[in-house]
Amino acid sequence: ASAESAKESHDRAISTLLELNRLLPEWAEVKYLLARNYGAIASLERDKGNNAEALKKKNDAMEMLNEVLADNKDNARYTVTLAKLLGEYAEMISDQGKARDAVPLVKRAVASMENLLGPDAAISVKLTPQRKSWEIQFAQLYGILGHASEAAGQKDTAKTSFQTAVARWEKLSAADPADETIQQGLSWSKNRLAKLK
Repeated sequence: ASAESAKESHDRAISTLLELNRLLPEWAEVKYLLARNYGAIASLERDKGNNAEALKKKNDAMEMLNEVLADNKDNARYTVTLAKLLGEYAEMISDQGKARDAVPLVKRAVASMENLLGPDAAISVKLTPQRKSWEIQFAQLYGILGHASEAAGQKDTAKTSFQTAVARWEKLSAADPADETIQQGLSWSKNRLAKLK
């Protein structure tokens, strides 16, 4: 699907979900789905170069999720989605020259993922599809933290972040060597780390 038709689909979903949210404001899942759609539209807007609109939509998505998480603190899906949005938002502001503002945001995302998955890359060989996607996201967040820290001139944090990203990607790679996303993440993180030395 083209970016335009993808955006139309998300817009249609959002208008339905907004109506549901109006009728059933206490239904957390509706807010969660709204946040996911806003996040997806933000990524499409960013790809088109509409940075202001992209940041606004990411912000809307994060606000929705914070609202939902206030009453559902133990919901892993909501926690992971918020961490992903925080990471993407931080990456966008970092690329707009606000790396110093981005670093604490990614650190917050990393901390919440660490809380959920454990600090060590304790990846068993039998990864469920859900656990695998969460682990990939966690490794990506360390990459974003490295990227933002380097841009902010925080070389030590950047180095540690890329090292942690590489370690997590390597464990993922050992568990699933055929996954292209994992191999790309691993080589990107290794390259960034090598350039820092």
